[in-house]
Amino acid sequence: MTTTIETLAGIVYLSKTFMHIDGAYTEEELKHMTEFLGTFDGMDRDTLKQILSAADEMELDHAVELIAGLDDEGKQEVSDLFARIVLADGKLADEEKSMYWKVQELCGLPDPGNDGSGEETKAKAEEEKDEDEIIPAFLMVNYHGIATLHQSEKEDWSALGDEIASWMGCDRVEVVRYTAPLNALTEKLNLNERHLVFMVARNGYGDKTVGDNMPATLLYGRGYPIFGNMVIALETDEGYTIEGIRTQSLVTETLNAVNDAVGGLIRVGEQEEKPAATEVKASGPDTFEGLAAVIAVCMGMARVDGSFTESEFKEILAGLKDQYKFDDRDELLEAYIKAADEMDIKKAIDIIKAFGPSEKQFASDMLFRTVAADGKLADEESDTYREILEVCELPMFTGADKVN
Repeated sequence: MTTTIETLAGIVYLSKTFMHIDGAYTEEELKHMTEFLGTFDGMDRDTLKQILSAADEMELDHAVELIAGLDDEGKQEVSDLFARIVLADGKLADEEKSMYWKVQELCGLPDPGNDGSGEETKAKAEEEKDEDEIIPAFLMVNYHGIATLHQSEKEDWSALGDEIASWMGCDRVEVVRYTAPLNALTEKLNLNERHLVFMVARNGYGDKTVGDNMPATLLYGRGYPIFGNMVIALETDEGYTIEGIRTQSLVTETLNAVNDAVGGLIRVGEQEEKPAATEVKASGPDTFEGLAAVIAVCMGMARVDGSFTESEFKEILAGLKDQYKFDDRDELLEAYIKAADEMDIKKAIDIIKAFGPSEKQFASDMLFRTVAADGKLADEESDTYREILEVCELPMFTGADKVN
């Protein structure tokens, strides 16, 4: 294999990526990489330093491009090296499997197996791959934050779209793509000529008669609440064809990445989702002090990340106006805001804690609208949100307190 320092740096970059991806960096993995580098003539300390330095500054796309440009012999050697690294501990972690197959496809690498002991490596990799492949899967997250897995072998959109709509309980679906949070997830997951999308009911971004879907709202990232259920899927970069996820490892990787992106608000439910029990209808408190307490907690939570934005304030006002008749009563609305601004947060929490179920549901919904108003969830906001729900004994979303 004849190559350059730059290409070797690309091989080292991806080798180190494999070493780190399962969270365990072993001497055996490092040994495989150093032995590989040692097969090249003229490999001295200075040359090795150049290679490692170039690898530290390299980007993934460039490393893939360099390896894809190797001849067949070179690709076989690189394929064998990567296989030895990922199987150095005798097993394939989900993250290693997913990364290996992505790199193999992107770089045009052959299956491992031409390095003497490679047949065992190849057989194990193929066995793992067969076990990992599944019927195309879609992740549905309902407005309680519960994720369930749905699978379909349909490829034609007219049939697949109808099936997805039936899972969601709507007539038609709308595809949401290329938002900032979705783009970041696509880059993180390193999808092969595909990007992450989600679908919602096609009636004003969801069914507004049910609860706000906080994970969907955060993935939308535009300060506009999404209602009802959402389904997460893949879409091809060319042709915009909706597809399911075809490996169990990528399902797990995607769910974990999405959950991290929305502050851990998603819980895993049963394979087949059960209908929700009768839900508590949100109803605002009927006392001045009670409503002021809800506003106080919402404003307090909005200030946690260091700024009380216009979008958050507007969302609080919108929530109040949806429940109460404040039209042409600006002075009364200002009085509530003033009282809330002056109220001690502990007092506000004590008042809310004494609410009945419908009033608590209203408080929970108001908190959700506030925290999701700017389309993102800061760590401080997420922590405060959870603390308030726990202290005030509030349900997470509309009807969430009735879901096991």
